[in-house]
Amino acid sequence: SGATYLSEYIKSQPPIIHLDVRSNCILVRGATSIFQALEENDQIVSLDFSAIDGIDRNKIGTQGCKSLSQLLQKNEVISHLNLSMSGISAEGCLFLSEALSKNKSLIFLDLSVNRFGNLGANNLLKENYSLAALEYLNLSRNGIGDNISQSLGRQLELSKSIRVLDFTDNNLTKTFLRKLYKPLQNSSITT
Repeated sequence: SGATYLSEYIKSQPPIIHLDVRSNCILVRGATSIFQALEENDQIVSLDFSAIDGIDRNKIGTQGCKSLSQLLQKNEVISHLNLSMSGISAEGCLFLSEALSKNKSLIFLDLSVNRFGNLGANNLLKENYSLAALEYLNLSRNGIGDNISQSLGRQLELSKSIRVLDFTDNNLTKTFLRKLYKPLQNSSITT
């Protein structure tokens, strides 16, 4: 119910640019309500929906990812989005891929510690230009393995903006780096 009240406030175009709702135990219905409200807001440029480790995690789920996808396809002002530890599902990553391929404003995306694995990472990178305008992407601690190298390599070749990729604490080996050697040579990656 708190997320519903917050959604009404967001729709009123308050004079804020950063919304921090970390660790508020916001579940799918509340997340959907907030994302729909943000479709009507052109002031908020940064959203932190992550969790403080061990404290009342937010859970977006697949349905929440669908609403987030609709937001990202319409919104032209959100540039920073932190969804670390927020229950992003492998299926939800399909919705995010579609949205990211069309979004022109998002430059920072943190999807760390969602544990969506190879399936989720490949889903996230499925659409052409799914790295879109992103400059920073954090996919650390998601149980990702070497078999995402082909889809990642393809996106790196298409992206002109990505500068930082974080794959810390995943299940990657030298095979992953070997397969990405050529795409990395022609990319704008610095870190």
